Amino acid sequence: MDEITFKQASFGSSLTGQIGVIGKRISSRAYLTYERGLTATTIGITKLNYSLTPRITIVTQAGEDSAVDLFYSVQFD
Repeated sequence: MDEITFKQASFGSSLTGQIGVIGKRISSRAYLTYERGLTATTIGITKLNYSLTPRITIVTQAGEDSAVDLFYSVQFD
């Protein structure tokens, strides 16, 4: 495992309260995480972040609500 963290659920997430996160880098482009609520809910979400290019990242999510997101990032120096 590369990451073991605890965080607060973000707005719009199907998870509520405190969340435990376990993450593993699969390759230089792919990062896999599993998030699980630590409160009464036992919902878990698996996410895969994959960098297509340095500016474009695709994030897939499976669990309570499945989704695919495409992110484009711009950096200002």
